[in-house]
Amino acid sequence: MDSIILSLLIPFIAAPVALILNKKPTISGIISTISVMLSIPVSFLYINYNSIINEYSFRIFGIIPVSLDFYLNSLSWLLWFIVSFVGSMCLLYSITYMHNDSSPGRYYFWMLLFIGGGMGVALTNSTIFLAIFWEITTISSFALIGHWLNKNESLFGSIKALLITSIGGISIVLFAIISYVLFNTTNIQNILSNFGSLSKFDINIILFLITAASLTKSAQFPFNSWLPDAMAAPTPVSALLHAAAMVKLGVFLFAKFLILYTYSPFWLYLILTLTSVSIVYGAIYANAQKDMKRILAYSTVSQLGYMFLAFSISGIAYYEHLFFVSSLAYLAGMLHMLNHALFKGSLFLGSGVVEHKTHTRNIENLGGLSKYLPFTSFAFTVSSLALIGIPVFNGFVSKWLIYQSITGSIIEFLYGPIFTLVLICAMVGTIFTFLYSMKMVNGVFYGIPRKYEIDRDGEYTELFPILFMSSLCILFGVYPNLIFPLFTSTVFTNSLQFNLYSVPGFFSSFSALYTFAIVSIALLVGFAFYRTGRSRISEPFTAGEKREVLANGGDYISSNGFIFEIKNPVKNVGEYFDVDRFYYSLSTLMDRLSTKIRKIHTGSLTFYLSWIVVMLMILTVVIL
Repeated sequence: MDSIILSLLIPFIAAPVALILNKKPTISGIISTISVMLSIPVSFLYINYNSIINEYSFRIFGIIPVSLDFYLNSLSWLLWFIVSFVGSMCLLYSITYMHNDSSPGRYYFWMLLFIGGGMGVALTNSTIFLAIFWEITTISSFALIGHWLNKNESLFGSIKALLITSIGGISIVLFAIISYVLFNTTNIQNILSNFGSLSKFDINIILFLITAASLTKSAQFPFNSWLPDAMAAPTPVSALLHAAAMVKLGVFLFAKFLILYTYSPFWLYLILTLTSVSIVYGAIYANAQKDMKRILAYSTVSQLGYMFLAFSISGIAYYEHLFFVSSLAYLAGMLHMLNHALFKGSLFLGSGVVEHKTHTRNIENLGGLSKYLPFTSFAFTVSSLALIGIPVFNGFVSKWLIYQSITGSIIEFLYGPIFTLVLICAMVGTIFTFLYSMKMVNGVFYGIPRKYEIDRDGEYTELFPILFMSSLCILFGVYPNLIFPLFTSTVFTNSLQFNLYSVPGFFSSFSALYTFAIVSIALLVGFAFYRTGRSRISEPFTAGEKREVLANGGDYISSNGFIFEIKNPVKNVGEYFDVDRFYYSLSTLMDRLSTKIRKIHTGSLTFYLSWIVVMLMILTVVIL
């Protein structure tokens, strides 16, 4: 038990040390990396725990009892592992990436605070500490996104992320206050046990707050617009916050309190709807981008939608007593959390190597980089195939389970229209995922060769995290049973059984070993044809398709007579449905309101005292 507290405290202790060592970036980076890596072996000591680990209790202001205890099950262990593992990979990568930065100490300080806050969210069993750790991640992300103070886009992205995610922070604080008033406890497990005793109104208030916190933190529609603008952050920040950890906090919160949603399934259907929109919305928007990191940002919005979709189906199925579908969907959601952290973390870090070597992320100005960056090219290609969901890669396994959950729900609900529409959204998202992934891989690494002054691939500290995470994408795709047993200690998944190489399904099982053999043969045959034939050099941005600009200004991609507009519909949809409209309207309103309020600040003490006396008189009349 002391080992958990120690692993949680070490990042907070190391943070000021890293700040002090600002003028020694390499030492600061090594200390930061080791301090987080120590949490990884500690986490493996608590695999498949399903219990509360009590520490000690105290009272805030001598009134509110607070327990510093931890609750560990498969879900909390998963987030703990993701934050510590991907965090250590990003910090290792940063040793080279941030070596010439003007403020590396400040960078490592906030990175360590964020990682400590993320692990705290995963482990705590107290609503008070949940709110505290949640706010630590919010403030840290604000500082990290705006790390480069001399860039306007960094400052803009950080402020926008802070304003939108603060909605979730306020919701968590209100949840902690209201739950204490209702239950007279800050213990989360006690709240979960006694939630059914509340009135319908109280249940809906609490679920509203949890939903607001989850959707804003995970950048789901309509709160998604902060994530692409946050790509102005350093690449390791994008990999950790916006692929692995920060955006997963919202998914984790929803999954942690999923059992509460079975008392009011309206919220499950609402989240199912919003996240289905996010799947399609993010995937389509990703296809309209030219910046590698913005493509990956919109892709993250879409992939997070799949996680929310899986957990929503799990909650609905549990409410309807369809326990196998519920277990399958919950497993799918947890597995996709891990898989996405691996392949998207590798993709973000790979884009950082490309930017460092070429000084651009615009795929229209890139092409043929596989000759110059062979290791990065390999890892990026593997991670992209995992993102698409190609068999023998880990992304296929989790998406297989998600689709099994959807089809199982359709059959159990007698082909109801809701789950049929959800299936259509998931399929559309997969199609566009294939399009933007291939556009990016082909355009950057295998498109028209360009001349670069690149003497070598990335440094060892950059290549190791990318290659290691992409290798895990293959390993967990071929041997999914290596990780399945890690996810069985929750209320929703404790009844699932697994065979050596099979992935369970609603109406059939998938054999990873046989599929690996078939796909390997197909790849070898394809490679043989490739070597004996002539390769066609393709135009990078459209990945080989013919690009046409029509008279009305639309940007089209034409392929074998099939023409569809790719940018104008996205632009038009964004004009009407993007939350940026609300964001800018609200900021304009607040600016005008503050200008009006500023006029009453005269600087006169007599004027202020008069207002105080007037308000006291009004309050006295109201009270009496």
